[in-house]
Amino acid sequence: MADKTRFDEVLLAEGLASAVTEAVRDLEERIATDPEAYLDLVSIAAKAEQQTEEMLRAAVTAARSAGHSWEAIGARLDVSRQAAQKRFGRGVEDKGASAPAVGAQGRDVRVVSGLTAVNEMKALERLGRHGWHSIGYGFLHHVVRRSDRQWEHLRLLASSPAVDVLLAEGWQRVGQGSFPWVYLKRQLDTPALPEDDA
Repeated sequence: MADKTRFDEVLLAEGLASAVTEAVRDLEERIATDPEAYLDLVSIAAKAEQQTEEMLRAAVTAARSAGHSWEAIGARLDVSRQAAQKRFGRGVEDKGASAPAVGAQGRDVRVVSGLTAVNEMKALERLGRHGWHSIGYGFLHHVVRRSDRQWEHLRLLASSPAVDVLLAEGWQRVGQGSFPWVYLKRQLDTPALPEDDA
């Protein structure tokens, strides 16, 4: 198991190094002869650090929404439960404390809470049959809007090549993504089921 973990770490390091050098045009060629290329490398590495920090925060949020404890998250980060909660807890728990203000809540817009990675797609499938579609989401909730047509929702890994294919086929992205997920939706030609059938 330790060998596999070390191999995975090497693959990750190689992938990150490749992504960083490919992000700056001709960096690998320039670095041998152009001192300015080193400053470009510093700039892109700083941007990569910011992106990986955002990915880590999103991953912690996703782990919390899946029901994992701060102790379990801290163990994966090789820190104490208290250290993990201190570093990530405020943003994660704030997202779950209240729903975002997305339009006026009422008959046509509402917040569906108590959703986790385990149950949210089943809930969105049921809501979609009744004309509700996600217009935003956060920690343990989706904000949905009612329409007169049924909707389909998908949750895919952000790295999936299917995302671009589906977007080209008319699917719509919901929000900005919540690592490791991307949420997509599309309206169907089928009329929405009456709300009292929910």
